[in-house]
Amino acid sequence: IGVGVFGIISSATGIITLNISRIMVAKFIDLSSTGIYVTAFFFGTLIILPHRALTKISSVIIADSWKKKDLKTINEIYFKSSLNLFIIGLLVFIGIWANIHNVFKILPEQYGEGKFVILFIALSYLFDMISGVSSSIITNSKYYRMQTYFMIVLMVLIVVLNWIFIPLYGIVGAALATALSKFFFSLMRFIFIFVKFKLQPYNSKFLLSILVAGIAYFSSSFLPVFEQYIYDIIIRSAIIIIVFGSFVLLLKISVDANEKFNQVVARLRLRK
Repeated sequence: IGVGVFGIISSATGIITLNISRIMVAKFIDLSSTGIYVTAFFFGTLIILPHRALTKISSVIIADSWKKKDLKTINEIYFKSSLNLFIIGLLVFIGIWANIHNVFKILPEQYGEGKFVILFIALSYLFDMISGVSSSIITNSKYYRMQTYFMIVLMVLIVVLNWIFIPLYGIVGAALATALSKFFFSLMRFIFIFVKFKLQPYNSKFLLSILVAGIAYFSSSFLPVFEQYIYDIIIRSAIIIIVFGSFVLLLKISVDANEKFNQVVARLRLRK
């Protein structure tokens, strides 16, 4: 009963946190701004899609590892999930921002004020990506209640920061509030896992990933803006993927990425 109650509360707060900002934008500004905010918000959420799939897969393995008290496996999953999701998140993040001018060629002109909403919402979900499966580690441990408490703190943070920033910066303030709230939420989980279990996934490879993302982004920025936005998206995105992917593989930032690449190459050779 206890697990079920905390699970319901955690799920409820998760749903509430997704909707607080749009409700408060409608309260402090107007429904028109809410529509712009919601549209821009969903562009930013593209980053988090791989995280949900990985969490579902890894949760079972983490639960079994807790049963066996196998902290080594949990730490390995924690590291690999944080690094690989961060790499994917960075790629999507720079892909969205490099094509931000194309996004607003697709959307009506009045949606232009949503530009930095996309930036801050994408950044907020990048914090989730770099946290890996930290939520699954806490949820499947004996301290599962802490995940619910953290979710409640997140909800309170979003409300308070929205109350401060929306009157100052409008819909961009709402997105900034979400980004800051997500940052502190991720930081709380990291500190808890480190203090309680002595687990932490971060090393120099994360800094290297940021450097590679910066190189890939700036390599695309030298391209001229093509009149046909579809061609611009394809060419700009292709350059980002090639540059980013090449550096990730050459520098061997992710063992999993290199293994997957080698498997694909081996299969192509067999077909020949």
